[in-house]
Amino acid sequence: MIIFFGIRISHQTIKNWSDKNHEESISNEKFEYSGYYLYDEQFLRLNEVRHYRLTLFDAILNVPILERIVRRRIPKNTKKFILDSTKNKPFICLTTDLFPMYRNVVDEIGVNRQLCIFHLFQTINHKLKVYCRRNKINTKQREHIYENAQELKNCFRQNSTKEAIGQFKQYLQNYMAIPVVLKDFIRKHIINHFHRYVQHLDDENIEKTSNTVENYYRQTNPEKIKKLYKTKNGILTFLDYQMENWTEKTHKNQISL
Repeated sequence: MIIFFGIRISHQTIKNWSDKNHEESISNEKFEYSGYYLYDEQFLRLNEVRHYRLTLFDAILNVPILERIVRRRIPKNTKKFILDSTKNKPFICLTTDLFPMYRNVVDEIGVNRQLCIFHLFQTINHKLKVYCRRNKINTKQREHIYENAQELKNCFRQNSTKEAIGQFKQYLQNYMAIPVVLKDFIRKHIINHFHRYVQHLDDENIEKTSNTVENYYRQTNPEKIKKLYKTKNGILTFLDYQMENWTEKTHKNQISL
């Protein structure tokens, strides 16, 4: 038994790793999947060249379904990966972050898409911070801007889609009081995608954030490991073990509940 980056690994496991050949993907075929999925990507470098780790995750079972390493972050690669991951599986809804490329990909596939509420709030906070700093907004004005932003966020914290829409309409009635920085974001983004942020309110199986996948990334591929591997096969071999380990622990926890 040896310890590899804090993980105890047997010599037999290392031998099993070395015997595997992963061309571009690793899969987890142990379950009947729910149809409620999360999608995310992680940047990494292989031999000093930028690559992306693509992951489809089951929101209900809390396990990864498929992972793939690709050279380019383009719609063709993302669409093919999602279709490959969900082949012969139910597909009801996909939760993603706000990256614009995903919208066209998911629309082409033809499934519901839930946009991540956490990333929405994070984007709003970032816009306010930059706006206030650049324009040297005083304390009183800053308080008004952040209070108004809180009203906007509360539109997404309702008990149903109907309530959320009603709250948003009420918020927009006092349009002149909305700060300029928020008006621009509302006009260009929120109005067009509001329905994609509130689908989870009418279906408890829809995950409202993509944070679970980000946590999976933190647990299975920390920064010091991201820089270690030089080939797809090398990183996928390690990630295959991490996938198995995560799945086993998750399954044990579910049984014990």
